[in-house]
Amino acid sequence: MNIKMLKAALAGLVLSISGFANAGLIININDNGGFAEFSLSGSDVLTSSGLMYNGFWISAGAIPNIWATPGDNAFQITSGFGSHTFGGNNVAINDLWRGHNSGINSYALGLRGGSPNTQLAGTSISISGVFLTNMAFSNFNTGFYTTSLLGPHGSKATLRDGITLNIGNQIQVPEPSTLAIFALGIMGLVSRRFKKKS
Repeated sequence: MNIKMLKAALAGLVLSISGFANAGLIININDNGGFAEFSLSGSDVLTSSGLMYNGFWISAGAIPNIWATPGDNAFQITSGFGSHTFGGNNVAINDLWRGHNSGINSYALGLRGGSPNTQLAGTSISISGVFLTNMAFSNFNTGFYTTSLLGPHGSKATLRDGITLNIGNQIQVPEPSTLAIFALGIMGLVSRRFKKKS
């Protein structure tokens, strides 16, 4: 196999890995002294319109079992900072709302702040930040959950790539850029090796 063919194959690998690893929105929730610590990252695009109401609401959808204890109430951020963006509007997360897990208006978790209201298909969304809460980590069932539904009410939006909730550090989701850089590094090493031989 010549160098050009090898480079083309590795370039294809980089693109396929990057596409595969595009995990959309990622929320890691870990135990910090008995309390839930949140780490938010990623971006996505709405593929259908939906009502967000007064924050970033994760629909129960395919994740009805994240809660180990029943309830429907608010929890405070005790340290750190987080925000969500709908289109060009970036808003700080003020508190969290543990939600209903069944029925047409079900929602699993709300990151409350601002008034996004109805958001249209094509809107870009992002989340970021790390913060500690006064929500007991024992409220959660540890595990790995995904959903593509966003919004607290019957008029939910859908996401292109979806939301990943990683509770209890069960599975680490690699960032697409990390995998791409790793693959490009391998490509460079292989290319140098072939050049030395020729």
